[in-house]
Amino acid sequence: MKYTFRNISLALITVLFITCASLPAHAEQSLDEQFTEDMKNFTPVLVEEGLELARKYMLAERFDLAERIFEAMYAEKPHTYKLYYEYASFLERQGRRNEAIEKLETCVNEVDLFSYDVQVMLGRLYFHEQNYSKAARAYEQAGMVNKIYPKPVFYWGVSLVLQGLKGEPRRAFQLLEKRHPNSFYVPLGWSIYHYHGGEHAKAKEFLDKVDEGGELSAFYWVFKSALYMQLKDYDTAKAALDKALEVDVLYEGILTNQAILAVLSEKNMGKAVKAIETAKEYESFNELIMAEAFVNIRMGKMDEARKALTELLQDGRTLYFANYLMGVIFVQDIENVMRDSKLSSEEKQKKADSISEKAVGYLNYAANGDNNFFPAFFLLAKLQFNRGDFDQALVNFQKASQAMPDNIQVQTFVGHCYLKKNKFNNARKAFEALLQLDDSNTHALNCLGYISAVTGNTQQAEKYFKTTLNIDKRNKYASQQLKKLDDLKNRRER
Repeated sequence: MKYTFRNISLALITVLFITCASLPAHAEQSLDEQFTEDMKNFTPVLVEEGLELARKYMLAERFDLAERIFEAMYAEKPHTYKLYYEYASFLERQGRRNEAIEKLETCVNEVDLFSYDVQVMLGRLYFHEQNYSKAARAYEQAGMVNKIYPKPVFYWGVSLVLQGLKGEPRRAFQLLEKRHPNSFYVPLGWSIYHYHGGEHAKAKEFLDKVDEGGELSAFYWVFKSALYMQLKDYDTAKAALDKALEVDVLYEGILTNQAILAVLSEKNMGKAVKAIETAKEYESFNELIMAEAFVNIRMGKMDEARKALTELLQDGRTLYFANYLMGVIFVQDIENVMRDSKLSSEEKQKKADSISEKAVGYLNYAANGDNNFFPAFFLLAKLQFNRGDFDQALVNFQKASQAMPDNIQVQTFVGHCYLKKNKFNNARKAFEALLQLDDSNTHALNCLGYISAVTGNTQQAEKYFKTTLNIDKRNKYASQQLKKLDDLKNRRER
């Protein structure tokens, strides 16, 4: 028989099971008795002795007994950060993050102890709890005390970015670059900065500077997957997540990004729903909640999406995509109102106007958060156009055009905004630009024909309408306008 590592492991497990099964029934009981004896001889103020004792019971997997030792020492409030740090570490390993934070905050605020290790752990715990303002403060203090390590300053900058701030993160990353010019955290930090500013191409430029030949954290690979999902390179995004799993199979964020990747790349929403449900068993990131809301909207489950997003945004969080999704829901509400046959025209308009106010508020916030967020600018501009606010609609259609210059719908609306404002020269330029994108666009040709007619150039108007009919012989508008021009010409000749 060929012995492999797996064979040997199975053999050891079998022996261990038989040995444990044959232990006397009083073995567990004797450990409790030993604990009672240890506590009689234990002085809680002797922290080093207490920590050694707690480790003993942790190794024996009697975490309940280890915690009683920690509690006994904690009750004495000894003036040493080590107890608070070790107790918080114990609680974190138990999955009790909030309790760990409470112990560390007591250390910093009540006992007035300052420690680099405590600040870094606090930063990490706040970061995982998505309390980025507190995480930033903790990492900043750690970075100011210890200038050797790049990690605290890096996470300080990232925490500032995740709060939606603009100027402050630059200061953190500039400090990081000054102190650690050769660290991979420098290009990674700038990549994250540009990613959250909606500059995905620039974010990729910086990320390409990271040497992937070295040891990189799971955080790096998870971020890379997020960036490439934005770039719609789903194969590279999946490969990055596979690398993250190799580095740390339990890293929080992997399942969330796998779910988001399924939402973006899978045509079958059933697979996306399954991926989301799996992720929700272990993770609770804001991005996961937004991905589920997005899927619910796609599936017509508006009430479920609305409830989740309302809870997510109730603390005034700067989540631009969540605000956009709320805007989408309210736009759907407007459409439902306008289709309601039980309402009169006046009632429909009144209700639609009220809902529209809310939709504009959410979409404004989403659009202001990301200069390249095309869907937010476009939907916001359409709402403003329908409300008759053509000046503001034009501003946002132009911003949408900057994000997606070759979008035909945007260029069409830009032209109509100018038409509504009677700025015919600007409208003409917009529709001519539209013909550059699509030379057989009959709507643009008809609009140019209309502009030519109302500005007195009837010959040019005829050319545009005839060109439309050469493309689409059944085009009613072009036929009607040509007939009007012909009648006008005949009246003039008479």
